[in-house]
Amino acid sequence: MTCAVWGPLNKTIVVGYSDGKISLFDYESGKVLKTITGHDLSIKKMQVNSRNDMFITASEDKTAGLFNMRTLEKLKTFKISEIVNTAAFHPTKRHVLVGGGQASNATQTGSKETFQAVHFFHSIFEKPIGAVKAHFSPVNAIAVSPDGKSYASGGEDG
Repeated sequence: MTCAVWGPLNKTIVVGYSDGKISLFDYESGKVLKTITGHDLSIKKMQVNSRNDMFITASEDKTAGLFNMRTLEKLKTFKISEIVNTAAFHPTKRHVLVGGGQASNATQTGSKETFQAVHFFHSIFEKPIGAVKAHFSPVNAIAVSPDGKSYASGGEDG
């Protein structure tokens, strides 16, 4: 297990694994209700939307996936050119934010500066909206303010 989130009414738990699988557990019995292959590689993080009916995953396969919370159906895929370390829902718009990158020792290229971006996608059309070059190292965390007017990102560069 690499990450987990609570399901609707705290009756289920959704778990992500290093092999890309996702399982839905009944909280009280501990019984596995369903298991799917959500990604080709490890799932690094998961986040639930504000309505608690969808969750987004961040994976080493360079994608973030949008899933139905109850059925585990994969609804959308957001692809970037690097490992996805984190993904977040925008609280007031139909957008998702995705961040990632390689480990800091893999991105050091001498005097050449490389930037890691926070990518913005339309959550319905799966289209990139834009990107902000935010860090010199991998983006490992993204949080959007409750009013949706700002976001914070964290990376290995501080």
